[in-house]
Parts: sequence; structure tokens; C-alpha cells
Amino acid sequence: MAAITLRPVEQQDRAVVLELQPRIEQQQLIPDVSTSLDYADSHPDCIPYMIVHGETPVGFFVWCVQESTARLVGFFIDQTFQRRGYARQAVTQMHDLARKAQVRRIAATMHPANIGAERFYLKMGFTPSGETLDDEAVYVCDVRNASGGSGL
Repeated sequence: MAAITLRPVEQQDRAVVLELQPRIEQQQLIPDVSTSLDYADSHPDCIPYMIVHGETPVGFFVWCVQESTARLVGFFIDQTFQRRGYARQAVTQMHDLARKAQVRRIAATMHPANIGAERFYLKMGFTPSGETLDDEAVYVCDVRNASGGSGL
């Protein structure tokens, strides 16, 4: 499996990332790219990223750092590229991003009906925090104790 890279979304990348779509059954469970970009634009602590395989964008997320926590917003892999290990690689690289930013934990929220996301995050070492944000469950991963996905 070829490696992916995480690249900040620049102005010239916006049209390409706006074309990324999760599977139809996921679309009501994940914010769309336009909404996530608007969120990042209005929050100076947030950076939109595209997940790139070679030169092809295969996924998207917004990375928001607040104090010792990085929060994921709108993380998904495009429907064409799912089930190829890209999400797992992306989370592994997010651990590296977190360590470089001296962040201690990564937090992700998910819609209660998004069972696939819950299974994925649990497999990647995230645990339920018991908190909710906008009616979504918050899952966290302690970066200091995680292996970045290699041993999870």
C-alpha cells in the first residue's frame, strides 16, 4: 500500500477538495467539505487538510488545536477510495502532527448513528470520553500513550 500525505488545503486546492464525497449513507453523518471549510475559515485555530495519495486527494479533515487537544472536524475518505487503509494511515500521521504541535490528545466527535466510525476509532485506540458536543459523542486518544496506529 502506497503512503499518503497530509497537506494543508491552499486556496487553489479548494475546488478539488469540494469534489470529495463520503458514501451516500455517510453523508448525513459527516459535515460536508464546504461546511468544514467555512468552519476552518471562521476559527483561526483550525487548518483544513487534504489526504493525498500520490497527487490524488482521497480524503479531508479539519485539524483544530486548542490548548493540549487537537480536534478533528469532518474527517472522511472519499467514497471512491474507502477500504484501502487511507483512514488508518491518516490517523497515524495525525499522531505525528499532534506530537509536533505538542498536543497530548486527539478528539473526534461522531454522530450516534455512525457505527462504522465508532468501530474505526475504537480500533485506532480512541476511547469514549463520556462527553458530547453538538449531540455527538466525543472519543479521545492520548497521543503520549499511542503508537500512532502501528500497534493499535
